[in-house]
Amino acid sequence: MKVLLSFCLLLLLAAPQALACGSVGACAVGDRSYRALVPPGWDGEVKLPVLVHFHGWGRQGKNVLNNKRITGPAAKNEMLLVAPDGINKSWSFWGGSDRDVVFLDRVIEDVAMRFAIDRNRIFVSGFSYGGAMAWQVACLRGDKYAGYLPIAGGLWRQSDVDCTGPVRLAHVHGLDDNVYGLPIGPLDQIEDGVLLWRRMNGVIDQIPKRFEHARYDCLSWSSDLTLCTHEGGHFIPKDWLGWMLPRMLRAQSIAG
Repeated sequence: MKVLLSFCLLLLLAAPQALACGSVGACAVGDRSYRALVPPGWDGEVKLPVLVHFHGWGRQGKNVLNNKRITGPAAKNEMLLVAPDGINKSWSFWGGSDRDVVFLDRVIEDVAMRFAIDRNRIFVSGFSYGGAMAWQVACLRGDKYAGYLPIAGGLWRQSDVDCTGPVRLAHVHGLDDNVYGLPIGPLDQIEDGVLLWRRMNGVIDQIPKRFEHARYDCLSWSSDLTLCTHEGGHFIPKDWLGWMLPRMLRAQSIAG
């Protein structure tokens, strides 16, 4: 019996700190929290790229970890999935607020203590209000993170906003989204949906390259800024992250 207890104690001591929280329980950061999910087969030592995903309004990080449209691509690309919890199940991005951006800074520091991560390959995503939160992080932190993948949510009144740029960003939005619509220019110009990033990336006068992929009609300004639309409504397209995450990872790898 003593041998068995000693063996169990050794296992607990040898277990990585990450097992104390994550997919089973929330990881505490002060009076706030986040969830985390490691890819299958991770040995606890190889440095993982990170996908931070901000949940939509009325949700929490645990909902992100139950969404296969997010967890599947993260696992396939061998990424640590990090899902912060918003205050009152929402995010503060109005009027240039930095409250939740500072919270993300603290989350990343905590993640780095619990998990082996590659700080040069941290990507930020989010859906709806979470997509707007991803824009806010991009605005206030610029190229601190390797890339941004907002879904069906962004900052409005983009002509009045100044941010830190340039950034690598790929935005997707449904043209039939009646919950959080894509801002369209006065001449129904789809490209004005990312007017802010065209300015920040210095491509405001550049004619974008147009291409199609599966259900998506896309515009790209160099390899760093892409806007894709689809004919659907307010949801996370099931194949979006599966397609765009590898593109982001490759672009970041080439950039060094």
